[in-house]
This record gives sequence, structure tokens and C-alpha cells, in this order.
Amino acid sequence: MAEFRRGTAVMLQNGEAATIIKKIGEGGQGSVYLVDIRGSEYALKWYHANSLNSPRKFYKNLENNIELGAPTQSFLWPKFLTEITNGEFGYVMDLKPDGYKSFSDFLL
Repeated sequence: MAEFRRGTAVMLQNGEAATIIKKIGEGGQGSVYLVDIRGSEYALKWYHANSLNSPRKFYKNLENNIELGAPTQSFLWPKFLTEITNGEFGYVMDLKPDGYKSFSDFLL
């Protein structure tokens, strides 16, 4: 399981790098980091290798979602996919805006 330190560069599929600023969350599937890309801050969701049943299918699905784009601007949607590193990967999305409600808040 990758644990990134401040200043670590995570390579994106498009050849750019996301630079780790700090960890901002953690859950059962992985960790979320605050990252910098070209002077803008984003969230990086990083999946742990053992947290997914079909990691290659999941990676391909994320790739398709990025290509298709968000259904509406209301969704926090993947923007960039990382390269696969030691069987782990992640995606970059916008940071959650103030007042944003997670879909899971409505399910509980």
C-alpha cells in the first residue's frame, strides 16, 4: 500500500505529475491527498491494491468515465487518471466545494 509524502510526484496518464501536498482523508478503498498540478490544487483518490475485486476493469472504467465526462457539473468527477504503480492507481478530481453534499449522505 502506497503512502505518499509531501513533495512526492505521482505520474498521470497524460504525462504530467501531481505533487503531493498532504493527506486529507482515508477509507476502506484507499486514501485521498491534496495535490498540486500546474499551480492548481486538486484531490487525488488513491486506491489500495487489495481494495478492488477487478482492478484492471475498474481502471478501464475510470478511463472511460474521464473520456465521457461528468453527466452534469454537479458531480465531482474524475479529471485525470494516474499511471499504475505497483498494482495501485488513482484519479484526480476537483476539491469538494464548501456546502457540497455527498450522495451517500442521502442514502443513510
